[in-house]
Amino acid sequence: AWAGQRVALNLSGVELSDLHRGDTVSHPGELRSSYMVDARLQLLQSAAKPLADRTHLRLHLATQEVPVTVALLDRDELLAGDWAYVQLRATERFIACPGDRFVVRALSPVITVGGGRVLDQRPRRHKGRDPEILDALAVLDEGEPAEQLARFLDLRGFAGLDPVETQAALGVPLEEARRQLQLAVRNGDALVTERKTQLHHTPGVVTRLEALALETLAAFHAEHPLRKGLGLEELRTKFPRYVEARLVEFVLQRLEAEGQVVFERDLVRRSDFTVTLSADDEDLRRRVLGCVGERGYAAPTREEIADALGEGAESLQPVLDLLVSRGALTRTKEGFFFATEA
Repeated sequence: AWAGQRVALNLSGVELSDLHRGDTVSHPGELRSSYMVDARLQLLQSAAKPLADRTHLRLHLATQEVPVTVALLDRDELLAGDWAYVQLRATERFIACPGDRFVVRALSPVITVGGGRVLDQRPRRHKGRDPEILDALAVLDEGEPAEQLARFLDLRGFAGLDPVETQAALGVPLEEARRQLQLAVRNGDALVTERKTQLHHTPGVVTRLEALALETLAAFHAEHPLRKGLGLEELRTKFPRYVEARLVEFVLQRLEAEGQVVFERDLVRRSDFTVTLSADDEDLRRRVLGCVGERGYAAPTREEIADALGEGAESLQPVLDLLVSRGALTRTKEGFFFATEA
């Protein structure tokens, strides 16, 4: 079958009641439904009145019919015969691909008022008048595939793009999508952040996450100067929830390869960090070692050490952790401390 041809599909294992007007058939994973699209919209010359921002219309795209709100991205109203970049927002999911043509009709009276072309099928919700978004949509509207891919990567941000999503975004065969991604990597516009799925992100996204990781570790070291590092799982929780774990893993491995962070078992630290004891901490270290050493095999708990030294148990914890990590003390799972020599 080819574009424009009417065909019959023999669908096994599907009930008639499962099918509805507007349903779309595709290979698994190739298309994703969305609540909104970015588009270029032209109002008919015959339109009775200008189209105001946030007007409710009915979108007709392929055989789909979806109520949408039209968000004008650079003006308050669209005059008859003019065109503008818009975001079409729905309350139900629908399928679209860049390049798809559509018609919009008024709710009452039910007449056609304009039409246009989809530019981005998975946009973020735009707020206000953003010149950068308008520049990006202009490239998606008229740019070359390489330029469009660079913009799509920017627009996807932390989500990134894989070959299948690139295929849908650029409207090209899968092999061409892979070729365009390879060119983007060679040109420095993209990084492969996961080999298995061939997920790509912009270098800017990776750089921002690297900076976040380093800033988080610096703050931790400043707050806990006696701890050797931050737990890996705890560090992962410091990243925004919408950043996938595989991207966080790539960022941390990249920082390790660059020599900016060091992994020690399940701890992470900045490579320029070393545990440095203050004069008070050094004095406390000697007193703790003396107290535990004197007890011999009558191993004390943290609270017993604190009582003997006249210190708070919580304030004692960093020094105890440091001495355990250095091998001077041995801590049992019940919480007793032995001098390691003993």
